[in-house]
Amino acid sequence: NLIEVIKNCDNVQDTTIEDTNVLLSAQSLHVTRTLFSSKIIITDENIEAAKALITQYKLDMPSFELALETIKNSTSS
Repeated sequence: NLIEVIKNCDNVQDTTIEDTNVLLSAQSLHVTRTLFSSKIIITDENIEAAKALITQYKLDMPSFELALETIKNSTSS
């Protein structure tokens, strides 16, 4: 299953994943990879792109925002 998740995370919209757990995991990984650029820097642009994906995939926005706030608070200390 992990291989399916990784293989499909960048083209979730174009895949026909039938296992809902694999689909949810691929969507979540896509959001995470969108949020963190290749330099592991969170930008406003990355945040907006990740939020758009969360909305598109109907994922848990409040949990994402809480996690993002936690990350921001931990890096500003």
